[in-house]
Formats: sequence, structure tokens, C-alpha cells
Amino acid sequence: MWGGTPFEPFHYIPNTIAGNPFDPGPALVMITQSAALLGGGLLALRRRDFG
Repeated sequence: MWGGTPFEPFHYIPNTIAGNPFDPGPALVMITQSAALLGGGLLALRRRDFG
């Protein structure tokens, strides 16, 4: 088991090279959270007045 900290983004994805089984759940959660944050950031940027 890899001893990373919980603040590292890939801490929750199992290391399949070391023989751990792959579960797509944590990766899908991270992708969903990233998409939500990116979408929120783009919406906030759209509302900003650059002019």
C-alpha cells in the first residue's frame, strides 16, 4: 500500500501495478468533481466584466 497523504489527488485510486484490483468508482468521482469545478469556474469567468 502506498503511503501518500489524503490531500494528494491520486491517493484514493488503487495502484493496479502493485496488484490491487481496479475499482472505477474513485476515478469517476474525481472526474465528476473536476468537471463540476471546471464548469463552475467557466460560468464565473463568463459573468466577469473584463471591459
